[in-house]
Amino acid sequence: MFHRWKIKYKLIATMMLVTALGMFLVSSAFYFTSYGALEKRLHNRINTQMDILAQNIGATLLFLDESSAEEMLSSFAVDPAIVVAKVNDDNDAPFAFYSSGPETAPPASATEFVRDLKVGEEVVGGLKVYVSHREIVEQGNQLFLQSVVIFIISSVVVFFAALRMQNVFSRPILELDKLSQEVTETNNYTLRAKVLADDEIGNLTSHFNMMMAQIGERDKMLESQVRARTIELESLAEQFRHRAFHDELTGLANRALLTEQFDSLVKSARRKGKSFAILLLDLDNFKTINDTLGHNVGDELLMAVSKRLVQSVRGDDIIARLGGDEFMVVLNNLTNPEDAELVAQKILDNLRRDFFLSNRTLHVTGSIGISLYPVHGEDLVSLSSNADMAMYQAKQMGRNMHAIFHQGLGLDSEFRMLAQTGLRKALSKGELVLFYQPKLDAHSHEVVGCEALIRWQHPQRGLVFPDEFIPYAEENGLITELDTYALRQACQQIKWWEESGNALPVAVNFSPHNFADMQVIDRIKNILDETGVEPSFIEIEVTEATLINNAKQATDVLNAIRELGVKTYLDDFGMRYASLEYLKNLHFDAIKLDRSFVSGILSDEKSGRLIQGIIALAQQLKVGIVAEGVETMEQASFLADNGCDYLQGYCFLKPVPETEFMSWYSSHKTEAKVLMSSR
Repeated sequence: MFHRWKIKYKLIATMMLVTALGMFLVSSAFYFTSYGALEKRLHNRINTQMDILAQNIGATLLFLDESSAEEMLSSFAVDPAIVVAKVNDDNDAPFAFYSSGPETAPPASATEFVRDLKVGEEVVGGLKVYVSHREIVEQGNQLFLQSVVIFIISSVVVFFAALRMQNVFSRPILELDKLSQEVTETNNYTLRAKVLADDEIGNLTSHFNMMMAQIGERDKMLESQVRARTIELESLAEQFRHRAFHDELTGLANRALLTEQFDSLVKSARRKGKSFAILLLDLDNFKTINDTLGHNVGDELLMAVSKRLVQSVRGDDIIARLGGDEFMVVLNNLTNPEDAELVAQKILDNLRRDFFLSNRTLHVTGSIGISLYPVHGEDLVSLSSNADMAMYQAKQMGRNMHAIFHQGLGLDSEFRMLAQTGLRKALSKGELVLFYQPKLDAHSHEVVGCEALIRWQHPQRGLVFPDEFIPYAEENGLITELDTYALRQACQQIKWWEESGNALPVAVNFSPHNFADMQVIDRIKNILDETGVEPSFIEIEVTEATLINNAKQATDVLNAIRELGVKTYLDDFGMRYASLEYLKNLHFDAIKLDRSFVSGILSDEKSGRLIQGIIALAQQLKVGIVAEGVETMEQASFLADNGCDYLQGYCFLKPVPETEFMSWYSSHKTEAKVLMSSR
């Protein structure tokens, strides 16, 4: 109970208790001392009276004067404390008697005083006096009452003194308590207590103030640390959000951010009564760059492409990288659908400008598919899927182009899925077959070789041409397996023809993906060893795309191929301006003029002169030249007259299966013999 009291009450109670105890002891000592003094005065008075009376009353005993003795005893009447007085003779027999009242016997509480009565030296009797303490008791009661009154008065005085004194002691502590409560409620550590005394409480107050100062400094430090940590955590949260919704490499938006913002795009388009377009961009032959130059260069290219995309669109349009070399551009607030095609062409034009990365010049193109909201879909999945189909349509159209979605592309999409899932099975089931087209001497028209062209004999769709499935083979990484398969089939065919006496060199097209490393050399060598074909009977045709992104790697591979004894041809010559550089730095056995040059040589004077210049250049470099796409004998004659070495085209035979090719070849040899004999 006591420990729950406030400190001022504890101080008052303590002071009152101590004071009361002290006053009790003092009062008790005073009382007992005063009481003892009263008793002593009484005894002295009685003894004095008895001494005076004893000197005179002894003679009455000697003369047996009883009346005189009683008269002398009656003198005790003046002292109210004496209640009974007796005089006895020497035989202790009663002689005289005095009583202050009717009682003859002394009260039990009376005190007896005895004195011998002498006459001279002889004891003649005794005097007994009985004294009552009533007087002393009455005086003692008065003393007690006085002590109680004094105690009460002193207690009141002490209470008020204690009340004032406790304020002196408790005030600093109460001030500290009040201040600590205020600090607790307000967290204001700048508050300070007043030092009211130069004692332990004052020291406590000073130490409290020092503690508050330290807590304040620590609080400031913690607040600063918390603020810094909060800023750091907010920054980390922003970084995590940025990483969650942005591509780590390019910093562009990712698919998650597109998904999150799509509803806002739709609402904005509906509110404004406008449309928006989805542009899906895929870089052409990016995998070749990654494989030949390495992923570091590929990453640099992706970052450079992202910057050009930003430069190609408006600030409120959205650019996202979906993964790999695939980008998506969302064009907001379109009034005319044609604007999407204009932006797509602008993007393609910007991409065609040279990229200068890692001390290399890279030439990059892209294919773009376009879908429009709400014409081609009202959700992101539909729009993305339709843009994807349009993008593959652009690739099939020759790449470096854009295409807008239309309903007929759905069928192409079905075939794309079929190609992606069915090519591997086609390899294992032998559904991929080689067609052959002859290559003739431009002057004698003698067959000097042929080109093997792969076809897919699909069980449901029938014959599928390479332009329809090669892009998917490049996309899913099967292209090297297709090229290896074609080379093995060609070598086996050469061996069969050799055994039948009709051996011919065969040209096989190799994708740029084969030139990512030197492993292609091992594959070619293993096939030659397995089939036993002479390396000179194999001609590897490569396009300029093989060389354009990593000329050094391609040069090393081509030189290694030539060291095997295999011939190398540069296909589609003239399609890119850098071809002359490759002719200067690389040694090809022949170059093949693209059909686009040949088709206009008779109708277009400039085309004819261009062909003449290319043939003259090849002769100066001592490189053979093959003209593709020869469709008429007039074209064949023009090419032969201007020094072309070899001819290939529908004028002689389109690509056909092996049996049909051998049938034509046998007939052609017979005709050639007849022609030679007639000459």
